Amino acid sequence: MTLDLTTLAQSIKVLRESVEDNLRNGADFSPLQQETFRSGIIQNFEVAYEMCWKTMKRWLAENVSEEIIARCTRKELFRYAGENKLIEDVSLWFLFHKARNSTAHIYSAGIAAEVYEAAVRFVPEAESFLQNITARND
Repeated sequence: MTLDLTTLAQSIKVLRESVEDNLRNGADFSPLQQETFRSGIIQNFEVAYEMCWKTMKRWLAENVSEEIIARCTRKELFRYAGENKLIEDVSLWFLFHKARNSTAHIYSAGIAAEVYEAAVRFVPEAESFLQNITARND
């Protein structure tokens, strides 16, 4: 079964564009604008991350084993994705998962900064995942 990757691709594109815009123009923003923009990037990261792991899970269920994938943890899911060449650095995806979980608890500038940095690092990994899954989506 071919998966529709349109929403996945769009969520990654929006995240990439917002990160690029912030890196290009962020120095010109007021502190409040910077905080607001980074909050938006964190939200874009949440959406793109969720789309990635859910698409990953659907692909693995179709192509590995629905029974196995339905019972596996997120870390196991990423390991299967690595074994099936959908992602390259499984440990980075563990970090992204931790950052995503932190978004529910952003009470400090320090945590927000860590999640923002994870979001920036996530962009090329998500784009690589999209390329890999697109090539194997038949």
